[in-house]
Amino acid sequence: MSPEALQVAVLIATGAIAVLVPLLILLLASRIRNAAHESTNMALTQATRKHEQALAEFARQHDRSLTEFTRQHDSSLSESTRQHERAIAEYARQHERALTELAAEHKRMAQEFGMFSQKRHEVYARLYSRYRRATHDLTGVLGGSVPEFTRFSRDDLLGYLRNRNIRERDAADAIGSMDRGDIFAMNKLMMRLHWRVTMRDANAAFERAREFEALNELYLSDAVRDAVGVVRRKVEALMAAVMREQERADQTARPAKQDELHASVASLLHAMREDLRATGAETPPHPPPRPRVELDRPMPRATLPTRALLADKAASQPAAETTG
Repeated sequence: MSPEALQVAVLIATGAIAVLVPLLILLLASRIRNAAHESTNMALTQATRKHEQALAEFARQHDRSLTEFTRQHDSSLSESTRQHERAIAEYARQHERALTELAAEHKRMAQEFGMFSQKRHEVYARLYSRYRRATHDLTGVLGGSVPEFTRFSRDDLLGYLRNRNIRERDAADAIGSMDRGDIFAMNKLMMRLHWRVTMRDANAAFERAREFEALNELYLSDAVRDAVGVVRRKVEALMAAVMREQERADQTARPAKQDELHASVASLLHAMREDLRATGAETPPHPPPRPRVELDRPMPRATLPTRALLADKAASQPAAETTG
């Protein structure tokens, strides 16, 4: 073979090789790309299938969890509803029981307050009547009328002694004077005895009123207690003034003292009426009781005045009659 043909053959072979190699490379690359694409598709398909399976499993688990949660929620709600209903029923029973007890307590308190109010009305009436009687007796000592003993017969005199609760031996001198016909001496003795008995009755009435006040202090309001204290002090001062010699000689001071005493009694009546009018309103709580020293001290028993005091009284009466 000639060299030119050989060169041509070499060039042709070289060209063929130069053309075939890229084609082979392209073919191989295409096959590799196709294999990679197929592998990728298979991987994607498998991943999609696994993902779908995972999603389905997750959906099943979610459904199971949701079902279990719904069942537990329904069970818890039912249990809570039952507990709430039981609590409501128990509260209703307790409320009814407390309401019944409260109604019974209110009824008891109303009854007790009614009894207290009724007792207070009774105590006020009796206390006022006692102090009114004591002041009336004391006023009788100061300016009351004196019986005309000069016109008394023996039976009248004995009847007077019985009515005034006087023992006959206390009036023995006066009875003896009447039996002797000495009317002047009998009148003088009976005047002294009348004054002594009037003082005794006034003192006894005041002592009974003060004792009744001390025993029923629970039912007295502050206003009534203060008003009673004013009356009591006025009575004590007036009785002490009557027993003093200068007050017995001074007749001009008695009307003013009597007016003060009557004014204090009127204030007591007004305080009692105002307190009883307000009984239906709300009663405020009472403060702690105050010490009552004047009620706790012993009260001397009612006794007849002494003979020296009677002598002073008898000596002052002729002077007053002479002045008149």
